[in-house]
Amino acid sequence: MRPRACQCDHCRMQGARYLSDPNGCVEVRADNPDAFIRYQFGMKTADFLSCKRCGVLVGSVCSTEHGLRMVINANLFLDIETADTMATDSSDEILDERNARREAAWTPVELIYR
Repeated sequence: MRPRACQCDHCRMQGARYLSDPNGCVEVRADNPDAFIRYQFGMKTADFLSCKRCGVLVGSVCSTEHGLRMVINANLFLDIETADTMATDSSDEILDERNARREAAWTPVELIYR
C-alpha cells in the first residue's frame, strides 16, 4: 500500500499519511468512546480521531450507506517508508463526490469499546 498525504491544512499540520484498503477491515479498540478526541472541520463529513492520552492522530472515520469507513494514519506503523507517500488534494470535491470516494476507497471499520 502507498500512503497518501492529504493536502488540507489540518492533515498537513498533523503530518498525517493515510492508508486504507476497501477490501479489508479494521477494528479500533478503546476503553470507551471518550478515549478519543473527535475533530471535524470543513464539510464535517468525517471525525478525525486522536488519542486523548498521547494526542496522536489515529485516523479519520466517516459514515456511509454501507457502514463506517476509515483511513488510518500510516505514522502509527514504524516500518512505513515516508519517501513513497502520494500527495492528494480533495479540496475541489463536492459533498457527493467526497462521500462516494470514501465509500469506495476507505477501509470498513468497527469501533469497539470495552
